[in-house]
Amino acid sequence: MLRRHGSVGVLVLVLLVVSLAGNAAFAAEKVITVFMDIGGAGTAQTGAMELFNEIYKGQYRVEAVRVAWEGMREQVYTEFVAKTGAYDVIAINAQWRDAALPYLEDLSPWVNQYGPSMDEFVSSMASFCQVEDKIWGLPIRQGITNLFYVRQDLLEEFGLSAPQTPYEVLEVARKLTIDRDGDGKTDIYGMGLMASGPPMIAEEFVNSLYGRGGRLLGENNEVMPFDSKHGELAVEVLEEWKTMVDEGIFPPGILTWGIWEPLHYMQEGRLAMAGMFSPRAALLEDPEESTVAGKIGYYPYPHVSPDEGGVSGSLGGWALSIPNYISKERKEIAYKYISFVASFEAQLEMAMNWANEPVRKDVFYHPDYVQFSKAAPAVLKASETAVVMPELSIVQAPDIQLAISDNARAVLLGEISPREAARNIFKKAEEVMGR
Repeated sequence: MLRRHGSVGVLVLVLLVVSLAGNAAFAAEKVITVFMDIGGAGTAQTGAMELFNEIYKGQYRVEAVRVAWEGMREQVYTEFVAKTGAYDVIAINAQWRDAALPYLEDLSPWVNQYGPSMDEFVSSMASFCQVEDKIWGLPIRQGITNLFYVRQDLLEEFGLSAPQTPYEVLEVARKLTIDRDGDGKTDIYGMGLMASGPPMIAEEFVNSLYGRGGRLLGENNEVMPFDSKHGELAVEVLEEWKTMVDEGIFPPGILTWGIWEPLHYMQEGRLAMAGMFSPRAALLEDPEESTVAGKIGYYPYPHVSPDEGGVSGSLGGWALSIPNYISKERKEIAYKYISFVASFEAQLEMAMNWANEPVRKDVFYHPDYVQFSKAAPAVLKASETAVVMPELSIVQAPDIQLAISDNARAVLLGEISPREAARNIFKKAEEVMGR
């Protein structure tokens, strides 16, 4: 009898140990990895990630791999080709959305079963995350890449209006290039330009071209003829840039300028106008970071009418996506995370404390955010005609951007004429697109 009880006791003990081991394994945090940038979008997402990890502590944990925005496209492509499965969630920017689509999970079944409804998002971002019948991601950060920032106090001081069309920019920039103390040195420069290598100066060029009603690529990604209005408008863009260099309207050193230099110059009170990513507004309105808080006006990018092909903004939003080649279990956890980042709670936290431009209607129109964001009306106005520009988003975009960069920078250096540079850009685009 004792032997029997002993056997039962051993069996119970074994079962208990196995059960505890199983429970311990079940209770262990399941870790997923998200690939994101080290810039503003990644920083804002960190706020949501910390909140998620706190709420789901002991159950799930998200870890981040962060790289510079400029290098994300190449690393994303490398992962998609190799399909290593290193990442459960990948942050997708408008500039590489189209090239990424074949590798992304269609989230339509997940959205239909678990939510959120795409109607909960502002229309531009809901459209951004849907291509045909596929929902390829959930939006987490709205953004107009070229919202137009202007020193409103300087406009008032000199009796000027903010430029509404591209053809008003140069004259206003001239008048806002200011020597305050008469020592012969410029204290405030009229206009900024991200003129470092690709993709920065290419983005500036395409934004300016679209604002004038021009295109490098058409609706079906065909290269537009250089001997047409599109070529002439490209020449106009480069001629105006060269004029701004020659007249000292651009600050010195713009050939090294990336995404942060225009912001820092404006925060320091040394820049009057620039096209910048719309979430930067929060950093300009922070009195601890900016000397011009409360002095900035926000406008859609100067453009001709839509009837003439003018576009008021380049859509530069961010979404979180799931690779379609990872396991179902990983996809389930990944969706739990990305739907959390797109939730009201996370979006409000990111908007109010992490300089994020929200994607949800209930956050964008929330009284706290309306009071907080002076740029919100301009963002909504710009988003009415904002588009994802194929010159920046298709698979061939890096080669096109390199051609734009090399030739535009050569113009700024005085090495070739604007017309020669524009012709080179269109010719290279034809080669890249296989025509």
